Amino acid sequence: MKLNQVIRFIVIIMLIFFVACGRDQKQKVVKKYGNYQTGKENREVLLTLSSFKQYEMLLNRIDNLTYSDSIPQISIKKENIQKVINLHNSSPESLERILHKQKNIIKIHNDSVYKFSVPYTLDSLKNIMQRNYLNKGKLDRYCSNPEKLLIQISYNDTFDNLEEVLHLVTESYDSIQPKVSLKICLIHYINLKLLFPTESE
Repeated sequence: MKLNQVIRFIVIIMLIFFVACGRDQKQKVVKKYGNYQTGKENREVLLTLSSFKQYEMLLNRIDNLTYSDSIPQISIKKENIQKVINLHNSSPESLERILHKQKNIIKIHNDSVYKFSVPYTLDSLKNIMQRNYLNKGKLDRYCSNPEKLLIQISYNDTFDNLEEVLHLVTESYDSIQPKVSLKICLIHYINLKLLFPTESE
């Protein structure tokens, strides 16, 4: 093989490599969820889920950040899509958390979805989110306003499927396209039936 042919071959290989890399870069997408306010990016603190062995440790870190007026966020990846989620957490004592109406909340605990204490499987989540986002106050058992809908996620201790749940929530949100911010918070699990045995949620 002559020198010119070798050089031509190397150039072709390099062009193929750069084109392939360019395509790979184009396919990488970053999606952001939650409240993103211009000028407050320096308050965002990215949490790496693998750094926390127990759910309680993760919640303590989130609570500390909210107390210091920071915004906890979680990044998850699936194929070439990176999803960055700003958590809608408030301090445990805040009125927002205490007074949030139950009809405006969808709860996910471990591997089940709850609406007014009624359990559903995770594959029902999209349907439940759609009913609540599109209800707009029509039916009393569903969300009164799509802007008020809050997704509360909790675990007893092990939170191995949290990434899977977050992917499911964000994919459902993307398919519904409600044109409001996605509000997700991670909380301590509270069994309201034990606290108020004579009252429903």
